[in-house]
Amino acid sequence: MEKPEDRDFHAHVTLGRVMGRERADGDAVRRAAGKDLQARWGSWQATEVILMSSELRPGGSVYSDLATFPLRPAS
Repeated sequence: MEKPEDRDFHAHVTLGRVMGRERADGDAVRRAAGKDLQARWGSWQATEVILMSSELRPGGSVYSDLATFPLRPAS
């Protein structure tokens, strides 16, 4: 069994990731975040939130669903 980390746990939501050289380029990240996402990706409506865990492994992360929370439709 893995030893728990000494640092405090802080829950978070990952909305996106920047990989490769651009990761260190703050301007590239700001440009990507500043684009009009509505025009780029369209729109959608979430019907549920899925709580997931990620386990980092040498071959890449492994993701598992822990719980699903249905959302009520907007009225």
